[in-house]
Amino acid sequence: IRRPPRSTPKPSSAASDVYKRQVCTFLSYLQNHEVRPLRDGSIPLRDVERLNERLLVGEELTGIGHERETERLAFLHHLCRRLRLVHLAKGLLRPYPPEAKRWLKASPAEQLRALQEAWRDDPDWNDLWRVRSLHCEDTGWRNDPLLARRKILGFLRRCPPGQWLSLDSFVAAIKKTDPDFQRPDGDYESWYIREAATDRYLMGFQHWDKVEGALIAHLVAKPLHWLGATSLGYDGEGNLRSFLITPWGAAFLGLPCELPAEVPPPSMTVQPDFTVLVPAEASLYDRFQLERIAAWLSSGETFAYRLTRDSLARAFRQGIRMDMILAFLRRVSGGKVPRNVVLALRRWGEKYGQVRLRRAVLLQTRSELTLRELQKLPQTRPYLKEVISPKTAIVAEEDWPKLVEELRKLGYLPQIEGLK
Repeated sequence: IRRPPRSTPKPSSAASDVYKRQVCTFLSYLQNHEVRPLRDGSIPLRDVERLNERLLVGEELTGIGHERETERLAFLHHLCRRLRLVHLAKGLLRPYPPEAKRWLKASPAEQLRALQEAWRDDPDWNDLWRVRSLHCEDTGWRNDPLLARRKILGFLRRCPPGQWLSLDSFVAAIKKTDPDFQRPDGDYESWYIREAATDRYLMGFQHWDKVEGALIAHLVAKPLHWLGATSLGYDGEGNLRSFLITPWGAAFLGLPCELPAEVPPPSMTVQPDFTVLVPAEASLYDRFQLERIAAWLSSGETFAYRLTRDSLARAFRQGIRMDMILAFLRRVSGGKVPRNVVLALRRWGEKYGQVRLRRAVLLQTRSELTLRELQKLPQTRPYLKEVISPKTAIVAEEDWPKLVEELRKLGYLPQIEGLK
């Protein structure tokens, strides 16, 4: 494979750390927001837009009408499902506590390796169908994404890591030695693929560069780059010309490499104005925990959050106590929590719950005797949460349909008003 001229590459940074932080941001968002997936399991567009604002590397959403039309976010969501980092809980998409906690607390190398292997071994993520320059029609033909992926990874194993390589030469080498890498039967006529720009069908070997060549470039520039395996080089016009295999990529490919030594994560900074600054290299587990008690402000080389009354109320609703919050802030800041912040947090904590609002259903009886009877009957007693007058009791909102069923079994015909 021919190396590009020395002046050609303008490298982009390896994305290994970026993508792990993206996963943490995704999990944190699901933890703190009620994301109700659509029927196909995808995230509603309003949440796609909000998430995109928080990601370190967002994408252009103009004209996007569905999560599947995104690139980075759709890939991120799919990998999180593949690793079981997320699950459905009462109709909401949430972090799956056992697996999410295990991944967040793992070492950076283990976190990245899990993501890389999840993509490598995934038969459901079809890279060919994700190439932006192509439109694959679902007319019954099938390709094997695992076959193509493993073939291309095999070719990458023959490349020297840490050296800039011409992408065109890499594609040409595969075309010369194994052009049928994703079509073992050599069938170039039955795959219904159109060129997105011209809408023309790309059937026949003469279109190899626009299909197979585009797929190879896609894997190098998209999944492998997002997962930290490649760095990319662009020319002065912004065109992708070259790539190199990073140390993380070499480790993924099983090539000899020397990974950077892991260093202890840096501390967070709690400021007197209640802002918490989080270095990008901070523990992902600690940043996830911070998002449970603080409001997100911005993402970048430093993530910014702010402790607010609303963010604390959210934490209290999740069962997080004030002593836990203060102990956490002291630990992640190296004991440097401004005194005014501590005093304010304690004061806010004391105010929480002094006034309580809740949704409930009122059960009213015509006589005190009827209510006393319902309190004694084992079929209805569990549903009467609180008696607030001789003829009135509170029923939890989610329990009223079951209570109505039990009342009917007992011969009562309850009058139902304003409930659906």
